[in-house]
Amino acid sequence: MDQALLTGIQRVAKESIFSKLNNISIYTVIDECYSDKFGITKREAEKLLCDFGMELSAVVKEKYDGYRFGRYDIYNPWSLLCYIRKGRAENFWVNTSTNYLVKEAVKKADERFRREFDELIEKKTVRVGINLETSFIELQDNYSLWGLLVNAGYVTVEDVEDESFMKVRIPNEEVCAEFRKILAEQANISDMDLQGMFRCLLEKDMEGFLKIYRDIVISCTSYFDARENAYHMLFLGMCISVRGIYEVSSNLEQRHGRSDITLKALEPGRPHIILEFKQGSDVETLKKSALKQILKKQYYSGLTGEVLCVGIAHDKKQCVLTWESITVTGSGQAVRENI
Repeated sequence: MDQALLTGIQRVAKESIFSKLNNISIYTVIDECYSDKFGITKREAEKLLCDFGMELSAVVKEKYDGYRFGRYDIYNPWSLLCYIRKGRAENFWVNTSTNYLVKEAVKKADERFRREFDELIEKKTVRVGINLETSFIELQDNYSLWGLLVNAGYVTVEDVEDESFMKVRIPNEEVCAEFRKILAEQANISDMDLQGMFRCLLEKDMEGFLKIYRDIVISCTSYFDARENAYHMLFLGMCISVRGIYEVSSNLEQRHGRSDITLKALEPGRPHIILEFKQGSDVETLKKSALKQILKKQYYSGLTGEVLCVGIAHDKKQCVLTWESITVTGSGQAVRENI
């Protein structure tokens, strides 16, 4: 008879020659052995859906695929089965258990982890030091925190450089939605406000956008106490809300300088967005300076179509903005529009 011990997401700790439980073989997510047993492979997903008269659509793939175990791409089995039962793509897995440990760990993380996480949002993959061999409960540092996120399914390993350094990414849109909730909670804002703010921005409802953004700035005192370039980095973190429909870049080098944040639309019909942040007491002058900088330094270089240029100025909790919509032709010329 074959036997197995199921222990959850954290590895068995304290095994030794002096206990009755010893000589344990540990298989992590990067091991080849059993790597196709931790979920549903693409071939299995196609057959399973076909048996129920469904197909493996792009929506299903973006929502539940993306995990990497050893050499296999894996679908989340629970979410896929729930999708089959309900017939609509929702966020199923993240509601199956508490994320208290993950939320508390991220909240207490140091500046280096926050920088790496911001890079993960911006570049979609990030090289980090990971400890998969030690439980986060035993040793609470950045290496075991990334290990916790990998073991818990919040990030997945894209590439293994060696036993200590790996490239990781957020696996799919289902997990991305959960990160959005965690980050919103960290900043004392609601996930609905976060989505509403970006909806206003994309629809060019700048009055509605500024109202929600001001409320967020007012609520984030602790965030600003801990970060340099606080407004820039706060907004960058919130850009996880537009992941999948925009390519997010921070300090992207363009023709005559670097834009603070550039959102490049991945779908036709959506405007590209460039944001420049300023800080100082004369916010009215600074907001105009921010917009002028975008246009003068041609931060829109490389984009075509509609580009929404936004200059935002802050003085502690006070913030104002000005904006202009331009159309960039295929030759790189900008046609400015009256607002």
